[in-house]
Amino acid sequence: MAKVCDVHQAWIGYSNILTDPNLTINLINPTEQAAGFEAINLTNWFTFEGWKAITPNLHFIDFHFDDPQTVSYVALYKHNLGSNNVTMSFHVDNSLTASVDPDDDSPIMVTFPEVTGTKFSFLFPPFASVPEIAVAGIGKAAQIVPGLKAGFEQPRNGWDYKTTNNISEMGVFLGRTRRKQAVNFNISTDGVDYDWLVDPWRELRDELLKHPFWFSWSHRYYETVFAWTQGQQSTPSFEDQHWSQWSIEAAGLFD
Repeated sequence: MAKVCDVHQAWIGYSNILTDPNLTINLINPTEQAAGFEAINLTNWFTFEGWKAITPNLHFIDFHFDDPQTVSYVALYKHNLGSNNVTMSFHVDNSLTASVDPDDDSPIMVTFPEVTGTKFSFLFPPFASVPEIAVAGIGKAAQIVPGLKAGFEQPRNGWDYKTTNNISEMGVFLGRTRRKQAVNFNISTDGVDYDWLVDPWRELRDELLKHPFWFSWSHRYYETVFAWTQGQQSTPSFEDQHWSQWSIEAAGLFD
């Protein structure tokens, strides 16, 4: 059966409670952590650190907060769940809230109805190799209503490398170099009720100005990119007396 991309199921995951400096995590409790890859690294946005276990056994990481937090998504970037054919369980106050079951090691975001708690846990079954995660997100998710505009350019299918052809002075081809780069894309929609621009847009806008986010344009099979805003952003505008339109200029990574 052919895969169908439903652009009415696009979501943005933002307001990551793990990286919010205004929140207090009073305890981070992993079963184990390799030197230099401690679980506390998951409380920043750096993609070159992260958490890594030592053994391929069953593992968990608990994050305990002083105050209750309300969340509706969990997301991972630079993990190895897919290549190990492993499903991560996400628990809030010891209750199973979501299952993260990626096909590969690309970014993944899973949304769920809002839930509030003080303890948030990642549970990993035994791996073929040692489990690792570079960036994790737990926070609020906003669905893009009524959906993405036609012509949306899919980040996952874009060019994420810049190539340079090396030619000698005599015109001899000497090979080419390839450099990793983020994929530029635009998130835009129209036919938006003004109520959406009051809530959640204003909170979402303020958060995206400060921090990276996760964007899933096909929630049907978890096409997700780890992204950030860039360049000049436009102001939402009215299409007519009732409906509005808005857009976001962004760039992101998908591996």
